[in-house]
Amino acid sequence: MENVTSFFRSTIADPGQRYVFPSEVAADFWSRAVLERCGIEAVARDRFLSWDEFKEGFAGTDRPEKPANILFRTICCADMIRENAESPFLSSIIRPEFASSAEQFVPYLRRILPSLGLFSGVPPTRDDALIADCRELYRRYSGLLARSGYFEPAYLRPDFASLDGRYAIIFPEVIEDFNEYRELLAGKPGIDLISAPPAVRTEPLLSFDNSLDEIRGVLSRVGSLIDSGESDLGDIVLTIPGLDGYRRYLADEARLLAIPLDFRQGGPASSYGAGRFYQLIADVVDDYFSFETMKALLLNRLVPWKNEKAFRALIRFGSEKHCVRNYKRRGKTVDVWDLSLEGNSLLAVYRDLRGYLNGIASSPSFSELKRRLVVFTGKYLDRPRWGEEEDRVVEFCMDVLENLVRAEADLPDLSVPSPFRLFLSVLKEKNYVRRSAEPGIPVYDYRVSAGIEPAHHFIMNASQDRTAVFFSSLPFLRDDQKETLKRPDVDATGTFMNLYRQSGSSVRFSFARESFSGYQVPPGGFDPMTGIEAASGPEWSDRPLRTERRFWLGSGPAPSSLGPVQRSGFLAASATLLEPKGLDYAKDRAEETEVAAAILAKTRSDSGFVRVTATWLEEFAECPLAFFLTRILRLEEEKNAIEFLDDRAIGNLYHRIVALLFERIAAEDGVFRADREGDYRLILGECIETASAELEASDGAFLRPVLAAFALRVERFLETFLAAERGRFSGYAVAGIERTESWEGNGIRYEGRMDRLSSRLDTDGTSAYTIFDYKKGRLDDLKARMKAPEKRGAAYQFPLYSFLLEKNGKPVEAAFYYSFEKSGFQCVFSPREEGWIGREDFDAQVASLGTAVGNFASMVRSGRFPALGVRTGACASCRVADACRARFVIR
Repeated sequence: MENVTSFFRSTIADPGQRYVFPSEVAADFWSRAVLERCGIEAVARDRFLSWDEFKEGFAGTDRPEKPANILFRTICCADMIRENAESPFLSSIIRPEFASSAEQFVPYLRRILPSLGLFSGVPPTRDDALIADCRELYRRYSGLLARSGYFEPAYLRPDFASLDGRYAIIFPEVIEDFNEYRELLAGKPGIDLISAPPAVRTEPLLSFDNSLDEIRGVLSRVGSLIDSGESDLGDIVLTIPGLDGYRRYLADEARLLAIPLDFRQGGPASSYGAGRFYQLIADVVDDYFSFETMKALLLNRLVPWKNEKAFRALIRFGSEKHCVRNYKRRGKTVDVWDLSLEGNSLLAVYRDLRGYLNGIASSPSFSELKRRLVVFTGKYLDRPRWGEEEDRVVEFCMDVLENLVRAEADLPDLSVPSPFRLFLSVLKEKNYVRRSAEPGIPVYDYRVSAGIEPAHHFIMNASQDRTAVFFSSLPFLRDDQKETLKRPDVDATGTFMNLYRQSGSSVRFSFARESFSGYQVPPGGFDPMTGIEAASGPEWSDRPLRTERRFWLGSGPAPSSLGPVQRSGFLAASATLLEPKGLDYAKDRAEETEVAAAILAKTRSDSGFVRVTATWLEEFAECPLAFFLTRILRLEEEKNAIEFLDDRAIGNLYHRIVALLFERIAAEDGVFRADREGDYRLILGECIETASAELEASDGAFLRPVLAAFALRVERFLETFLAAERGRFSGYAVAGIERTESWEGNGIRYEGRMDRLSSRLDTDGTSAYTIFDYKKGRLDDLKARMKAPEKRGAAYQFPLYSFLLEKNGKPVEAAFYYSFEKSGFQCVFSPREEGWIGREDFDAQVASLGTAVGNFASMVRSGRFPALGVRTGACASCRVADACRARFVIR
């Protein structure tokens, strides 16, 4: 860019000379760069203009009407869509059949309004529905402008007749609409065009395997420039095509290396935490107060709720009571939160919140929306906790709303169907630029930084598609329509590449063969054989982090220095991970008397005996530490998700229905009578209804429609159960339903709760007992454990039940499992049919029970709970694996 610098040197002394640049970024850069390059101490900033500022100076905007802006256009578009819904006048942009529900087209129409001035001279007879729609929109919009006292700046043509003074237009080839004004400027005295000459030098394109390597490699090079003192922050610029999808990864890696970045890019206000708050409100209302949207709003850590505790309790309640979402039934809304919260103090919390949110979403005007939002935030939010930056976002959003209120006041005859929805759509369009508190390396999106020339310029993520630039004044038209209007797209890709090749004393383009969104190819203009080189060597490696990583892995020396983040991490590890540990229950005994006593208290019965159940024995055998965490410390993950009618819930429903059925059979007949199967089927239907009502009462109103959907399935499986019962156990007496048996001896209390105990009279007149246990699904694992306990781990359920019954004078002759959804009884052992195992093998398992119980009691009394889950394979299904972390730290 030597020609630009030479031009500055020859003209900067003339106070009447002004310079026009493609963007505000370029104008600002050169206003500072000329000081050093031209050897001057000061220069007037207003001599450096962006192209848009230059045009506005001659556009005749000094007029009584107000300029149209995004807010004015939003309201106009909403009103035109309302009119189109009542009497369709659009046939292509919005198809007539969709006219009544086209509110989502507001952002699209708003974006094309400034381009509609090109259609003012298009004949109305043109046979093209899309162009006809554009003409009609232009006509109606022009009428609204005239009636409202506004003008559309995009429709004004600059009048260069009054141009005086001297203007140099720098790099006109990258100004998108420059060709529209080229003829108006041609021949004007005092106008110079300064184009970029063809690039005479370029470094090879750097190629990385993936985008993460590219980020780390470039940042490593940037860090070297800073650490060596070779460059200051202001000497380095990063330009990134596709910055939106790249930004968070770049920010994270720069933070690790303590490289300050200053992103010179705004984002929609709705993309910030505080700005998204309003969208979360809309999501709740739109999705009928669904559990997921309520959770996203009320548990959002970026929202400083005053009554956070109550909202967390409300979400916990919704999880327990399955408040999936409200729904419509026969035209009426069923509020499952309201029904489930009946009698609960949280009902008032929910109703109050629901009223405010519905009121916000249904605000009839922007002024009323503002009032309701102010009241809501004052009642529910602790604004000082929002933080300075987030509070600025809130102020920005409220300023947008205030401007909508003013635009609404200027358009009293226009009707806005949903002010809150329009407010949200504007927040998605209005960019908020985060203020940088500290100096940092500027980071720009592609095109924005075209025309600057820092000392070191890195153009990252420069793939073929992301560096492609097309100028299009009518992007919503097809190519043939653009040709008809003499507005074809212009390919400016090469022009931008040429300018960027000479955009710094040192310029490095780089790209990754695999980006965060997929594979990509290099940009044009680089020779595939000699113009692309693989990034390698220490210059392009993330050396500080890799050196430290190799050191901790034992494959390299200690790093000579650590960055701030590394130092902070090391100090934190020194105070925790690297410090000598205290008592570790995964390896050590609970020696302290108080701790051991507390552990025993959790496992003792009222009589002071150590309690033992089959479930406890099996859990302890899999992993004593997991048993300690879940059964003694009673740790459990806080549930913020709904789990309803899963295998366990459906299994519990089957159990309850069968329990109710056999309660009726016991009361009416005492024994199962095959001749009454028809009556039992009727009773079964009543039991299904009763159990479903109990489940709904305990687990929430939303279960009614869900249970209704499962009713036929449940009824079918249970009718199959009745048939199987009749065929094998007719005449058996009901001896116990969900029966608890216990026995105490040797300082141990044995406990067991069996699904059903049945009996029959033996030939000698004594009762012989059969144990039944119900399962929902497959029994393969249980069968394998009963057949080979030494390999698969013992199943203690039936051995413990048999032990207890024998101790209590109830001899057991058989045991059966029943799988509801695999439809059949499976015999574990029985004298009358072949089972999984023989009676001798079963008795051996009962006898071995004493060893397992003794080991359990001994380790509990001594406070020893070693972590065995990794060895037994229990970690994969462990509920507390994340708290224990044994699989991560045990080798």
